[in-house]
Amino acid sequence: MIAAGGVRERSGAVEPPGDRVKEVTQPRDCRRIFIITHEGIGDLVFLIPTLRALKDNLPGVRILLAVSAIQKHLAGTLERSLVETLPVDTHGLPSLVRAVRRFRPDVYFEFDGGLRYSAVALCSGARRRIHPPPELVKPYAALVHREALPLNAGGHRVETLLTLLDMLGLKRTGISFDFPVPDEFQENAASISQRQVPPGSIALIPASGTRWKDWPADSLQETIDILSRDLKRNVVLIGRDKKYQGLRNVTDLSGRSNFLTDAYLLRYSAVFDVAVGVDTGMMQIAGSVDSDARGSYARVTGNRTVSLFGPTLASIYRPYDPTGTFNLVVQPKEHSLAMGAVGWAGDRFERPYMKELDPREIVESVERHLTASRFQVRS
Repeated sequence: MIAAGGVRERSGAVEPPGDRVKEVTQPRDCRRIFIITHEGIGDLVFLIPTLRALKDNLPGVRILLAVSAIQKHLAGTLERSLVETLPVDTHGLPSLVRAVRRFRPDVYFEFDGGLRYSAVALCSGARRRIHPPPELVKPYAALVHREALPLNAGGHRVETLLTLLDMLGLKRTGISFDFPVPDEFQENAASISQRQVPPGSIALIPASGTRWKDWPADSLQETIDILSRDLKRNVVLIGRDKKYQGLRNVTDLSGRSNFLTDAYLLRYSAVFDVAVGVDTGMMQIAGSVDSDARGSYARVTGNRTVSLFGPTLASIYRPYDPTGTFNLVVQPKEHSLAMGAVGWAGDRFERPYMKELDPREIVESVERHLTASRFQVRS
């Protein structure tokens, strides 16, 4: 059996600790890596630096990435250059097991934490099966986990995922969240920005797909009114959710665009002075900041964003910004006493966290960004 840290325990009689043999995984043991994470877009965004680092360390590696239906558009941009993809929503568990076994992974890495993907790991034939920290998984699933990432309590999810490199004996490289956007979506974004997004606009991303994290409509409208009336800014609503009907003083693009066009507008087009939004994958796309090639954040650029957090923990899920410069967080003044290890408040069904956010504080954070240039160089 291989224990955490790459220590092989010989079969048979129990051996004293001093008789165990240290084993470091060499690149030849990582020719094929199967990876599955949670099903959200943000979960995939946070995984991209780890995927890039695996490819940098192991140029010939084959990575098979299991993707959900909502991840497929972003994952599709990573095909050929980083990964091969395997849809997981359209097939049952037996089909997934067969696909993984055909791939014959040397390493099976899952960051879902559920029993079903632990069962797939047992059937995978992988020499190394690596799972989330035991504190973040179902207790019955942890019983069958051979190796697990170390707990990074309250630490950013990107840093937790990067510890996979340490477990595989690989070096950390520059952190990059970039993904190639096909020309047709860049052209769509250019057309939309020319017609509907004047310079100096503010982007708002109010919906997450999870109602406890969504921006309440009355607070959203008040924020829009202040931005448009007092700051004289054009406000643009972005997202796939059409739940916010009848808003005033806003250019509503929700449901009128598509995922990759929105992603390009927010991350690459430079048409927005600030993006403001809830804890959702599109905000992580907009605001996560790349390092330089050496992994340093001493001198970097990034989009300016304001993240709105309520029932989830900002230190884990905010757009990745080690500088603390480009992403500002607005959250309830009274912190949750029921925050779990996974970064979700246990009382989110009873306490309306997002209604506690003050539109004036949101606008103040926007104004802090507007007093500086859109991009800042740190010395």
